[in-house]
Amino acid sequence: MVTKLGFEWDKVHAIAEELEHVSSVELIQKLDDFLDHPQTDPHGDPIPDMNGKIPVISQVSLADVPVKENVIVSSVGNQSPEMLELLNHYHVGIGTALKVMMRFDFDSSVEIKVLKHTACIISEQVAKNIFVYHD
Repeated sequence: MVTKLGFEWDKVHAIAEELEHVSSVELIQKLDDFLDHPQTDPHGDPIPDMNGKIPVISQVSLADVPVKENVIVSSVGNQSPEMLELLNHYHVGIGTALKVMMRFDFDSSVEIKVLKHTACIISEQVAKNIFVYHD
């Protein structure tokens, strides 16, 4: 819905919740076709198939990624509008490639570098809510 219908990723969750209660199999199939059969929602969570089976995604918290590692953002744990606004500010979204530049012992904050953007420092709490896989 974010890609095809232009909804913001911090607003689509409530709409998706409403759609979960639709009982028309034909409508669900047509929406799935129109949306090109997405495997994950805009926050990176897997979408169950028609039988309710949820695929397993291999990912780790950004807080656990070693320094100098390149990773791709796969999902966001805290999907509050405030968290998503913060991530937008730092140009971080699903599919964003970034590199862990440094980890600070004082407070476990993490310096990250997103391609074509200035490096930034995120808190440990934010890092624990960003899930990634290695590129």
